[in-house]
Amino acid sequence: RSPRRLLEQIARQLQLLYATSEKSGVLAAAEGEYDDGRPGPSGLPVTDLPAEHQVADLVEVLAAALRTFFRALPAARSSLVLVLDTFEEVIRKGPGAVRDVWQLVDAVRVALPGTRVVVAGRGTVATHGREGPRVPLGDLDPAAADAVLAQLGVTDPRLRDLIVDQYGGNPLTLHLAAEAVARTGSADEAFHGIERQADVLAEVAQEQVQGMLYGRILGHLRDEDVVKVAHPGLVVRRVTVPVLRNVLAGPCGLDPDAAEDIFERLRREVTMFELEDGDTLRHRQDVRRLMLRTIYHDPKRAPTVAEIHRRAIEYYRGGSSLETRAEELYHLLMSGEDPRALDRLWSRDLADLLDSA
Repeated sequence: RSPRRLLEQIARQLQLLYATSEKSGVLAAAEGEYDDGRPGPSGLPVTDLPAEHQVADLVEVLAAALRTFFRALPAARSSLVLVLDTFEEVIRKGPGAVRDVWQLVDAVRVALPGTRVVVAGRGTVATHGREGPRVPLGDLDPAAADAVLAQLGVTDPRLRDLIVDQYGGNPLTLHLAAEAVARTGSADEAFHGIERQADVLAEVAQEQVQGMLYGRILGHLRDEDVVKVAHPGLVVRRVTVPVLRNVLAGPCGLDPDAAEDIFERLRREVTMFELEDGDTLRHRQDVRRLMLRTIYHDPKRAPTVAEIHRRAIEYYRGGSSLETRAEELYHLLMSGEDPRALDRLWSRDLADLLDSA
């Protein structure tokens, strides 16, 4: 929420990128002006200016430096690309923070026409009327995933097939799997016996747990109780106060008496949850699909996962609504129940509720 600090960071990144250029000094000067709080180009201390002028004057420091710098570059390279990654961190701070970032981006685009902006993150970003394509980043298809593994040095096609079948086509998952295979030795020797195959896949599973789950997803969460609901509580699809109290509290190590407070904190975690209605949160399907693969292939979590399913079945059993019957069926199936034994619970009206699972 500090335009000065954001612009200082942009100037620093550009200075590092073009450190060997003869003109990099102008970028260093811009960074220095943000860093030591010198007056803006208007001659007034920027802190004494109205907010809208303050942002414009702060941006002009960077824009003036870049215009000087661009004159030394080929025309094809004389433009700025801003990539705002992990934007869910801004969304979590509320609409005011999102508005502040857009105000800064708009000021940069006015001062430097032709600037391109890429916003990446989990969650829907409010564009406030700004045009631009939305590109959902999903998994690679099997052929592309196989090609990525081959390029990363997994030479055995049978091993590549197993990895893609078991872990899917998420690019990060594939990179982590390739690193795990490399640690086990030559991929060409990976299937000299069923025990060796199990060793390789166990190594891949552990790499997924450490690299994907903890390093890239849970690492962004600051609230310990939210982390517990995310892993292994992600086993449930819908989260309510009663579900927190009766299903997740015991297995996840949560205080059942704090269920209402925990639920209110979960509502703010847009990277993990979507509000279904006023009293129900749903784990985000894209994140859940990715993390469930990791949870179900972590043998240390198997007893906890089984206990959550057992408690959920007990909680939803006998419910009269379609939603409760769908959740009961879901947990029964995930527990390994024979689908043929569940016909008594089935109706075609449940199809849409279970389709995403």
